[in-house]
This record gives sequence, structure tokens and C-alpha cells, in this order.
Amino acid sequence: MINTIRLPLWKIIGCALAILPAAVGAAAAEMPEIIKMQNPAYSEHTKPLVEFPHKKHTAEFSSKQPELFVNRCGACHHDEDGQPLVDLKAGDPADPCIGCHSEPGRIPGEVKKQMREQNLSREERQVREREYHAEALHDKCRGCHRKVRKKNRSTSAPTTCLKCHTIKDA
Repeated sequence: MINTIRLPLWKIIGCALAILPAAVGAAAAEMPEIIKMQNPAYSEHTKPLVEFPHKKHTAEFSSKQPELFVNRCGACHHDEDGQPLVDLKAGDPADPCIGCHSEPGRIPGEVKKQMREQNLSREERQVREREYHAEALHDKCRGCHRKVRKKNRSTSAPTTCLKCHTIKDA
């Protein structure tokens, strides 16, 4: 005969509530605080590399601008079809941007000219442009920052190059 232990419901709930903060803390600890946008594909980078404050965006900014983070992590992270990864949560592995936006740097002028000559729609041009890593990042980051600034002109959300591409004091 197997003996079973019967615990009152309040003890089970109490144990679960005691474990929950530790589990949440462990997941949050796995989230990088700063992501230095460094990759061998950036060999032609002419400005200082961006140090993206990931944790600040996910904690502080998401609470100040919840309408921009309705898809939580999916506000930035998306699948190969551009659809937000709404089920992604802190601690989950996320592919780096360069994995899909694999052409280094910005789109060359001659490629833009070819696209104009091909009479591509705006949507088709954007898809092609976002194959280039810098175009995809600049589009995502500046686009969001512009939305923030439109709502609140006094915000510090940068929209110019040297506000993100800064040289950090060592």
C-alpha cells in the first residue's frame, strides 16, 4: 500500500507563492542587461557600436509606454514572417537580428536604384531593405523612438545617429 501525504490547500499555495519570486528572478537574471551590438558582420561599421539597454527597455520603458509593448517581447522580436513572438518571455533563447537580417550594413545605393527601376511597391522595397542588418535595426529602433517622441516631446528616446552610437567612457 502506498502512503500519500495530504497537505492542506493553504500550505500548497503558500509553497507555490514562496517559489514563484525565485523562479521569476531566475528568468529575469538570464535576460541581458546590455546587449553590445557586436558581430563580425559589422566589419564596415563606421560609428561606435550601440550598447542596447535591453533590460531597461523590457522593465522601465515597457511600463511607461505599455501601448508600444502590447506584444511584450514581440514588440521587437519576430518570426521569419515579421509576426511578433508574443509567447517569448524572459530567459527564452532569441535569435540575434543578424540571423535573418543577414546582409551587413545599409542597403547600397545601386540596389535602391535598381528597386526604383523595377517599380516595386513600397512594401516590397521595405522587405528587401530589411534584409540589410542596419536597415532593419534602424527601422525598428527609430520607428519606436519616433512613436514615443510623438506622444511625449520631452522624452530622451533618441532618433539621431550619435545618440545611440556613442563612445562609452571606460
